[in-house]
Amino acid sequence: MSNALSIFEKHLGGADILEGYLAKNIKDINQAIGSLQTIDSTLKKAISALEKQEEIHTISCVFMGENLMGKEIILLLFGESKNFFIEDLAILSAQKTSQELLELLHKKREEISNILDWVMERMEESPTQSSFSPSFASSQLSKIL
Repeated sequence: MSNALSIFEKHLGGADILEGYLAKNIKDINQAIGSLQTIDSTLKKAISALEKQEEIHTISCVFMGENLMGKEIILLLFGESKNFFIEDLAILSAQKTSQELLELLHKKREEISNILDWVMERMEESPTQSSFSPSFASSQLSKIL
């Protein structure tokens, strides 16, 4: 493991750059997880509003100053990726019946839950399965497009 890190440090230009790279990736992963949790909370509010026969087109979903609806969330972790996308609620409410919208929002909440479970499973794997290596380290990104 230390041999792989020293090779990676050599290619990146030293330990400071490696630490900065890993810290940025951890920050990106945390932001993607926070984004998914924010979207999930928004979908829960939208479901509650629909069940009360209230309008949902005014419900917003903002995380760190950015509207998340209509944007793709991509999590890349240990060489694997998961994507999540949901159209803006105003657009969806104009295109679908209340029942169709309820079904879609429940499905999207389940999708978020599955992605978050996947992240936890990946992070809980044994060190030999989830450690960084030069071939994986270059793809350790998580971002919001």
